[in-house]
Parts: sequence; C-alpha cells; structure tokens
Amino acid sequence: MNIIQKPSPNFFKGRNGYKPELIVVHIMDGTLFGTDTYFADTTSQRSSHYGIGIMGDIHQYVALENSAWTEGNVREPTAKLLKKNVNPNYYCISIENEGHNLDLALQPQMHTLISLIYQLCLEFKIPIDRNHIIGHFEIDSIVKGHCPSPDHKIMDRIVAKVVALSLINTQNKMIKFVKFYSSENKEVITYFTAEKVLQNDGMTHEFNDANDAQTHSTSEVVIFWDNNLIGAGTQTA
Repeated sequence: MNIIQKPSPNFFKGRNGYKPELIVVHIMDGTLFGTDTYFADTTSQRSSHYGIGIMGDIHQYVALENSAWTEGNVREPTAKLLKKNVNPNYYCISIENEGHNLDLALQPQMHTLISLIYQLCLEFKIPIDRNHIIGHFEIDSIVKGHCPSPDHKIMDRIVAKVVALSLINTQNKMIKFVKFYSSENKEVITYFTAEKVLQNDGMTHEFNDANDAQTHSTSEVVIFWDNNLIGAGTQTA
C-alpha cells in the first residue's frame, strides 16, 4: 500500500497515554489537493491521519503515534465507546475521503478505504465491528451529521466489507461471497469476494429469521445475521 507523506503541523505529540481504539471515517467536503493545503496551514488548526483520493491515492498527514486534530468537538454523540471527558483525538485514527458524499465514491477509493481500515485493525488489534469503526456523525451529530454521508447506513456497509476482506485473508480465499442479513430492514446485502474485490451485487432476499438465513449457507457462502457470523463455508468450488 503506497502512502504519500504530506505532514501537517497541526497535531498533539503523542496520545496522552492512550492508544488507537477507534477508526473514524470522514468526508473532505472537497478535493484531496485542497485538503493537503488546508491541513498544511497552521491557521486552519485541523488535520487527520489519512486522506484518500477518488482514485485511491493515500496521503498521510499525521503519524499514528500522534493525535490529529479532527474529532475534538463532541456534540450529542451516539458512538458507544467514547470516553467521558476525554478528547477523542487521543484514541481515534481519522481517515478523510475526497468528495462530498462517500456513498457516491468510485470503486478505487472505496477499495482503498476498506484495505486501509483492515490493515489498521490488524496493526492495532482493533475489533472489526460497528462499535470500533464509526462515522464522524457518531461523534458530532449536530454539525457533522452528513459526515461521511447523509446515509448513515454507509458505515454498516463499510464494516461489512472489512469483515468480508478479513474472511478472505483468513480462510485462504475459499469464500466466494458474503451475505449480510439485517433483522431491522429485512434485506440482505451480497458481496462478491473474487480476487479480493468486494462488489455489492444489489441482490435482495426475503427471509423470516436467522435460521431461515442460515439455510442459504453453502460451501461458498458466509452468512451474517445482524453482523454476527452464523454460517461459513469451508470448501472451494
């Protein structure tokens, strides 16, 4: 993974005794070049650890051992693992994304985001779930309710893809595709995993409960119910 260094002067040295525990996904509301310039300016008083361009370029602004300045404002948060009276910048890794709505991102950008999150989870032993991988709107729901997208379900889809990538890498590429069922909206999202490309096929399926969903598991399918693994294949085609 090629990462271009674009150092920002805007950061706290160290993490005040904390370690990275959460990964926070952002939208730039602009371009990668513009964000490079903004974070390089001391008067902006803003930064993130990473920025991802629309074609998958990765820029790093702040070293991971330091605290970027991007999650300091906590306004009516919904994230479950925020620490009371502690600046989230001390224990968060922040990833900016070029554009105005991450739900409109092209495949190169989304694939890079998924891969970067997965690598960070491995490096810092961060669980791959919705409590540890969050959107900025879950820290600041008042001002940043659109970040990284007005469609807040995008974070469910991002985490699902990171989980799918993890399964591919840990089960010797034997999994052909992954299905995520949701009891809330009675739908399934299917991701093909061939050649490590996670592509939503848009398929839907009616079902009644987790047992019904599990009956659709075969040797080539991994089944999740509300993000909990309930069935996994173990054979190649």
